[in-house]
Amino acid sequence: MPLLAGTKVIDFTAAAAGPFCTMMLADLGAEVVKIEPPTGDHGRHWGNWRVDNKSFLFLAVNRNKRSVVADLKSEAGQRRVRELVRDADVVIESFAPGGAEKLGVDYPTCRQIKPDIVYCSVSGFGRTGPRRDELGMDMMLQAYTGIMSYTGEPDRPPVRIAVSAIDLMTGAMGFGGILAALRDRDQTGKGQHLEVSLYDTAMNMLLWAVPQYSAIKRQPAKLGGEFEHQFPYGVFEAADGYFYLGVSTPAHWRRLCVELGLDDLIDDPRFHTNGGRIDHRDELREILRPVFATRTLAPLLDGLKAAGVPVSKIRDVGEAIYDEHAMAREIVRGLPGYPEILVANAPLKLERGFVEEWTDPPDLGRHTEQYLGAAEPEPS
Repeated sequence: MPLLAGTKVIDFTAAAAGPFCTMMLADLGAEVVKIEPPTGDHGRHWGNWRVDNKSFLFLAVNRNKRSVVADLKSEAGQRRVRELVRDADVVIESFAPGGAEKLGVDYPTCRQIKPDIVYCSVSGFGRTGPRRDELGMDMMLQAYTGIMSYTGEPDRPPVRIAVSAIDLMTGAMGFGGILAALRDRDQTGKGQHLEVSLYDTAMNMLLWAVPQYSAIKRQPAKLGGEFEHQFPYGVFEAADGYFYLGVSTPAHWRRLCVELGLDDLIDDPRFHTNGGRIDHRDELREILRPVFATRTLAPLLDGLKAAGVPVSKIRDVGEAIYDEHAMAREIVRGLPGYPEILVANAPLKLERGFVEEWTDPPDLGRHTEQYLGAAEPEPS
């Protein structure tokens, strides 16, 4: 049986972070009731391409859910949706600041209806602090928290991380927080209000940059495909394509040199230690470049892997999703109702507990009547 079977989630989230969180809950068997405005989750409409009027973003993060349309700007819509909270275990929302209060589905209101409700707020900047009322999106938080300041090539404009990493990490934090709060409720009988924000997540993603700057006031270097604290650790070019090399230990360095026939570099005082290689990275890069340029990728990478040097071809998305390892891990899987479309499977592996059969990302309002009954007549 799925681990969260019997758990009911009322989902007021849109776009990426919140829907990713609730999809993980749904994958474990939670009944996720997605409340959408008459125009739908705005994530349905992102980009120029649609499949059955659903964007690829929507298809990626909304399987195994029910879609219920309710106009929360009307008193009737609020009243009908609040009835769903009576037998819910979790409410999750990602409204703009103050939105949940205006729409009558804030935590105090939901707690009055269901005292032990677990209520999760997903926001840009969090519920406290001087910027709490500002809107925040993934790339805005990449800019605001400094991530973008050291992403990109030297002497070129900052760039965003290509994937929506902050959205996904925020959703994952919400998923973990909700599970922890449900566990606490099992033990204490009490619900609680938890929050996750893109800001807090992004600040955590700075990782080593926080102690580095606070200790030595050193801004992380913008090095493109390279890494500030290891070398050679970055993108290099072979005769027929690019690859990523990750030398992070003395053993890796020795093995690299032997495999490339550069044994004389092993104990070269400029390069013998990682610190020396960092200090002399430009010199070492110019030594390695012509060596790599004479090799083709397949034998070069096979040799380095066999020698125990971390290395990978830089592949495109098509190569990645149709890879034999991806298939063996079942990390990509066909989407019900769309036999030609693959989506990423849950990154969590458990011995048991996931739903066996997925349902497709729902059409807008597919389950409205099931959950809300027939629409109330408009007042005359």
